[in-house]
Parts: sequence; C-alpha cells; structure tokens
Amino acid sequence: MADVKKEVRELGQKISGLKAGDNVTLVLKKPKPKVDATCAKRSAGIASEHVDVASDILNMISRARDMAVSDAQGAKKLIRDAQRELGRIKGAVPRAKDWLESAKKDADSAASEVKDGYNAAKDSADVAVQHLEKIGEGLEKAVSAVGAYVEEQITRIF
Repeated sequence: MADVKKEVRELGQKISGLKAGDNVTLVLKKPKPKVDATCAKRSAGIASEHVDVASDILNMISRARDMAVSDAQGAKKLIRDAQRELGRIKGAVPRAKDWLESAKKDADSAASEVKDGYNAAKDSADVAVQHLEKIGEGLEKAVSAVGAYVEEQITRIF
C-alpha cells in the first residue's frame, strides 16, 4: 500500500491514477485571494452616470442663455429643468459616499495579500465621489448665474 498525496483545486474534482488499497491524502489548495471592488465600481458608476446628466444640464443652461432675450419664459423653464436635474446630481452624492464608506471598510478589513488592491479600489471610489461633488458645485454656480441673467432679461422686457 502506497501513500499518495493529491492536490485538488475544488470539491468534486475527479482524481485519476489511484489504485485499490492506496492510502490517499487529498490536499485542498488555498485559492488565490481576489479583490472584490464592487463597492468602488458602484461608486464610480454613480458618478459616471451623473456626468451624462451634467452634460444635459450644460446644454440646458446654454440654450437658456441664448433664449433669454427672445423667449425669456422658455429660458426660465429650461433653468427650472436644469435645477431639477442638478437636484438629481446632489442626491447621488450621498449614495456614492455610502459606497465609498463600504469600500473603506473593505480596505480596512482586507487580508494582507490583497490590501493594496482594496486600497486602490477605495481610492478610486474616493476620486469618483470628489468628482461628483465638484461637478455639482460648479453646475450649481453656473445654473445660478444663468438663472440670474434670465431673470434680468425678464425684468428688462416688462
């Protein structure tokens, strides 16, 4: 009777080369650790989705500024629409921050083999949140400025 040591990768794996009466020791190999960056991906996804909304807002306020002299009421409606869309961006920031917090917790509790990967995921989520906040701040100022211009045009007309 021979002592046989076989390495297996997973349960249910077929093993060949065994003979009757052999003493078999199965050794389950430790799987390579993987980084689960789901939290960072979701945070970045929220930011990316709202960059498209920001582009729409820029188009709205650009059209509103162009329309202010000829159709001030239409321009005012565009500004209201832009403010509503801006509210969507501001509402997305807390959701992205929640995912960032989850990514931070993952990075803090990660095994040493994958610590760098989790830290990179956390950093990317942080950058995504910062971009979303900066986009919101800049657009808020732009919408406010164009809105003031439109209001000024309305008062000049009447």
